[in-house]
Amino acid sequence: MRIAWCEPHLQLVGGIRRIIEITNRLIDFGHENIIYTPVGKPCRWLDGKAPVLKLEKLPKQKFDVVIFNLAEQYKHVLNCEAKVKVFWVLAPEALYKQPDIPIIALQQNFFFLANSTFTANYIKQYRRVKYEIPVIGGAVNSDHFHYDATIPKRHHILYYGSKRPWKGSSLIKQALDTPKLKTICMEGLNTPQKDMWRLYAGATLFLAASQVEGFSFPELEAMACGTPVVCTDSGGNRDYATSKNAVTVSRNVQAVRQGVHLVLNDKDLRRQLRREGLKTARDAKYNWDNVTKKLEGILEGILKNGTVV
Repeated sequence: MRIAWCEPHLQLVGGIRRIIEITNRLIDFGHENIIYTPVGKPCRWLDGKAPVLKLEKLPKQKFDVVIFNLAEQYKHVLNCEAKVKVFWVLAPEALYKQPDIPIIALQQNFFFLANSTFTANYIKQYRRVKYEIPVIGGAVNSDHFHYDATIPKRHHILYYGSKRPWKGSSLIKQALDTPKLKTICMEGLNTPQKDMWRLYAGATLFLAASQVEGFSFPELEAMACGTPVVCTDSGGNRDYATSKNAVTVSRNVQAVRQGVHLVLNDKDLRRQLRREGLKTARDAKYNWDNVTKKLEGILEGILKNGTVV
């Protein structure tokens, strides 16, 4: 297959991690992939194998499949000559902000994919399709996220951190407002991907308090590094966060604070969360090769049959 990817940027966010990991493997599987962005510059934080070209060049090419992840870019896709046009929805935008172009406004017929069961259900609220929307979940790169029991704990809590209000950083700061806790925010550290596992492993627990996420990689990555997880129910993490491998709390200061202290003060609970988290992260369905093969099969099926089967 010859596949084009229409992306808004290649910055450090989970959706772009997904695109780079998958295009790398699709290329390994023998498919041609080209990524198009407004500036046409390669990803700087994660090694990618696919060439990156300016978006303005997209309409001049022919493809078997063109995929986009942001509704605002649908016009670029319309002008592209491709047998199959796919809107792979990675973020249920309308649940946390006013999208520039809501899904319901897209009158053209695209094939829909989702990154989680939560996102698939979100799409169904706005679009009626004749097929079950395929869910292509996230995965963990074991080169970047793995467990090492010898790494010392340098801080109590690691959290993602972001100025975007739905990510929950302000809530976390209020809940952890005590000098007794050593915390570290991932945002702005610019940790190389090959060293990410050390960052996770150095924390006694990982904390996430997002309002809404399409999938949410950090909790699963923390599990892969053997770090117990405390999180809110952000929707997308329901596909992998359970009562066995995470402590899920309500999204308010008191509940987050209680969840943190529960895990910090219970060694047996931390041991259970570590064991079950590692089991989850090592599951075959969270392997990038397997995730990519699932996507490959779906795209080939659409090309052959004209619909999702």
